[in-house]
This record gives sequence, C-alpha cells and structure tokens, in this order.
Amino acid sequence: MKYFYIITLLCFLFQASCSQEKTPMQMMYGKWQGTKWLNNGRETNIDLVKSIGFEFIADSTYKTHMGMQSEEGTFNLRNNCFNAHSVYGVDKKCPILKLTKDTMVWMMDSVHQPGNLYLVRVKE
Repeated sequence: MKYFYIITLLCFLFQASCSQEKTPMQMMYGKWQGTKWLNNGRETNIDLVKSIGFEFIADSTYKTHMGMQSEEGTFNLRNNCFNAHSVYGVDKKCPILKLTKDTMVWMMDSVHQPGNLYLVRVKE
C-alpha cells in the first residue's frame, strides 16, 4: 500500500511539472491579425482593421504593419498593459482587455479613432 501512495504522488508531481501555463508574455508570441475595431460599440473601417498585423517574438521584439506602413521595436507587458518602444523612438501603451491563446483585445487611445482593437492569432 505504501508503494501505491508513492507511485500516485510521483505521477501527480510528474503531471504537474508537465502542465505549466504560459505567461501572458509567452501567450503573445506569434503572429496576430486585426479583425475588428469597436468605437462606442460600432465597428469602424473594417478594411483598414484587416490590414493590421503584429508579430511578437520571444526576444521581446515586435513587428507590425497597417496597410503600407510598418514598424518594429521592443515590447513588454506590465500591469495588463502592452508597452512598445519603436525603433523610431516612439513609445506606446495599450491596456490589454483580453488575452487568450487565440484572441487579444486592446483598448486603443488613437487620436483619430479611439476604441477596442480585436486581434486573432494567425494559424501557421
């Protein structure tokens, strides 16, 4: 009976060590595509939103594009907020409202169009 408890304990410890959850930063790694932008509950400029793409890399760098414009730099997450520093010296902060393995929602504070940007993970 003693061996049964030891084996059960070892199996439990092995399973627990194999099922570590990813950190929010790790959940962001990969490519993401814009799907919608809600401003006061209404979708805005769908064509522009679908041209928005991000790639977050494990070395804390990012690449983004919106139409013909592109940008890259470094990023981190602090207090549920995406903080980016572009190679052009521009700092940006966007609160993250939702982050799952395939969906991300940011609160954007754009001068021209504030709202919530919805992104989905690009399947590769």
